[in-house]
Amino acid sequence: MEIGKDFFDAVRSRTVSPVYGNVFLFSFLVNWKPLVYVAFSDTALTNRFKYFDAQTSWWSLIGLPVLLAILYAVGSPFVLYSFRWVTGRIEDEIVTQKDKRWEHTEISRHLAVGRVEAEKAERLRVREDAVISSAKADAAIEALPGDQKAAAKENLAKERLFIAAPDRDWDKFAEEIGTLAREFVIAASNSGGRTLQVHNTLDATFISSGDYQNRMGPGDAPSVHMRINRLIKEGLFRELTGEVFQLTDLGLNFARYIRERYPSAAGARTRFDDP
Repeated sequence: MEIGKDFFDAVRSRTVSPVYGNVFLFSFLVNWKPLVYVAFSDTALTNRFKYFDAQTSWWSLIGLPVLLAILYAVGSPFVLYSFRWVTGRIEDEIVTQKDKRWEHTEISRHLAVGRVEAEKAERLRVREDAVISSAKADAAIEALPGDQKAAAKENLAKERLFIAAPDRDWDKFAEEIGTLAREFVIAASNSGGRTLQVHNTLDATFISSGDYQNRMGPGDAPSVHMRINRLIKEGLFRELTGEVFQLTDLGLNFARYIRERYPSAAGARTRFDDP
């Protein structure tokens, strides 16, 4: 029993060996036609063997398969290495392209940030220059004689307003909105928070902003809100709450203009009968 088991183990180990397996595989590939003929032909078995002997030789059955197996054993590591080298180069190229795209994205982002910062710095410089120019203009006006000072202040305020919104006829607009709306603008410009409060009750409508106080009748509420809505539409006020409105930067420039053009537009009021 032990001898038989050892024999079959030896045969099995050799048949499953990669070397022998490759020899058997190449032998079948080289001689597949005669092998198929012997296995599946309907002719007599002796004729099939004769055909097999005629179509095969020692070289085709053993020599060439062994040679091919050796070449396969020697060449397969090189083929595998070449395949891994090519795939590695492809992976490296993919990684390199990803790195380049990331680097390009980062450079673009930094350039964009730099442009934004440069634009901010330029806007700040322009605003600073404008503030300095405005201060110089105000100082120059203060040095003028009294009869020229008022006209110069009005012209300067108008010029600032036209620079902020050059597409509007501010002279016409200032006349159209009426005295009450002009009071609202100047009153808000005089308060610390540039706000105007409108409070409606059953008995009256109260408008206040800093020292400015105006008590109107309950029937005047639509007229008051109509004027405030017009100022909001023109960009001079923004609504903070239902009763509180804040003067915008454009509204502040407009207030400077009408303060010079209508010196009596602002003041404390207890009643305004003709809005």
